[in-house]
Amino acid sequence: MGTGPGGAEGYTKQVEPNPRHLGGFVWEWRDHALIDPRPEASGALRYGGDFGEDVHDGNFVCDGLVTADSVPSAGTRAWAASVAPVVATALADDPGAVELRNRFHSRTTQGLALAYQVLAEDSGQAVVTGQVKAPELAAGESTVLRVEGLGEAIERLRREEPQAVVHVQAAVLDPVVAGIPATSPRQVDPVTGAVLLP
Repeated sequence: MGTGPGGAEGYTKQVEPNPRHLGGFVWEWRDHALIDPRPEASGALRYGGDFGEDVHDGNFVCDGLVTADSVPSAGTRAWAASVAPVVATALADDPGAVELRNRFHSRTTQGLALAYQVLAEDSGQAVVTGQVKAPELAAGESTVLRVEGLGEAIERLRREEPQAVVHVQAAVLDPVVAGIPATSPRQVDPVTGAVLLP
């Protein structure tokens, strides 16, 4: 039932096409554990029964999106990707084309940038990275975007390395961050997708 182990994308695939279907809720935000304060425990995480107590409910689970000490799990990133309000997907049959889908309920994609990268599978190194302004889409709309230079980079990499993988990420430009105008694209870490603040 917890979301930490992953599987959130399966819920999204069921819920999204069915407007009367609900699911994919975050049942376990944090692992049910405590930091053991004893010096010999070195801050290890413990749960029901680990402290030698006779009475406990025996039902402590560690399948949250963050650990008990607030470290995000792998499931955190998977969950965030599955519910992202804007989804960018590289089209396998059309190198250089990216489908951009706005899953916002009532907001346009104004102020978004599309960050992209082409990774070499064997080395994991980014061969090409870039960022373009996303077209403005109304809520629920999608479009296919041609990203200049991306198709050529993919074709070149496929010739040189047949197992090349393309990662496409969309980054939301937050207009409320002080000192950064919402109209100018932000720098986005192509590996993590994190917006890099100046």
